[in-house]
Amino acid sequence: MTLEALFSGVMGTGAFLGALMGVAGARIFGGAAIVGRLPRRSSELSRYFFAKGPIRARHHQLFAFLWLLTCALSVIPYLALMAFIRAEWGGLIEEWLRAL
Repeated sequence: MTLEALFSGVMGTGAFLGALMGVAGARIFGGAAIVGRLPRRSSELSRYFFAKGPIRARHHQLFAFLWLLTCALSVIPYLALMAFIRAEWGGLIEEWLRAL
């Protein structure tokens, strides 16, 4: 395994999981805006995820937007940290990978 493959996999996985968490949370908050309250049990999550209809609680719609924005912005420091680690300790990690 090369250093590029390792960091591409780690960075891609982290960015994908951040985006997935952002979209899923925004859908659940969007469903809460439609239903009018937050889910009380985990069994309600799928109902909220696929909810459609008129908005009843505007503040939950705002929470959905803020959740998505926060998750999207959290990917930036993650990618910056991975780039810093690669720049600073890339040689050491590459030697370790060769020793495997």
